[in-house]
Amino acid sequence: MNDDIERFLFGKIDTCGASALRAVVDGDLTKIHDSFQEFFEYLDAQKPRTPKGLDWIKAEYPQLSQLDLMLEMQQLRQMHTTMWLEAVREIASAEHSEVKFIITDHPVTIYHPDCPPESAHCVYPDDPDIAFVGSQTLFPLGPNNCLILTNLEYAKDPGRTQLLEPRQNARHFGRTITRIDSWIRVRNLQADDVTSTNRILKSGERSAPRK
Repeated sequence: MNDDIERFLFGKIDTCGASALRAVVDGDLTKIHDSFQEFFEYLDAQKPRTPKGLDWIKAEYPQLSQLDLMLEMQQLRQMHTTMWLEAVREIASAEHSEVKFIITDHPVTIYHPDCPPESAHCVYPDDPDIAFVGSQTLFPLGPNNCLILTNLEYAKDPGRTQLLEPRQNARHFGRTITRIDSWIRVRNLQADDVTSTNRILKSGERSAPRK
């Protein structure tokens, strides 16, 4: 019943994140420089605060009260930032497509080519681990743009096998260094490609099985 965390913590993250997201979409490097960390904090905060994200926390920590669940969500809200900062960043465009990207109830989607929806790694509320070499994170930035984060080893060698191995130096909450001006913006998707992407995004929000 207490919404202090949502108002005072995530309210600020949402406000800063909205500005940071616009800077990324516009490709404004000056504004990206000023809000780079806020963008990834906003991205990471979207994963645990959804119904699926909260169900994942409850599955990992089944004894939590509602207040403790909210506090744990606060603690986990930056657990993926380090590995995302070290990933290859691409923004795919649907500007010339008649089909646009959708926003789902679980907008941060983890896709792995060796982890179909029926695999053990995708049993609700789990997602493929972003530490797997072949894991990619998809996050729609609006109807015309979708962020794709790909682990460096996979981006360098997309034909490689053993994609369920951990990527190099996989870790949570660690310090790292990255370039803020390194964004790939050359892929313009056609309608069929956007539809396929939307199917992946929709599958990522999988609801809990009914009892």
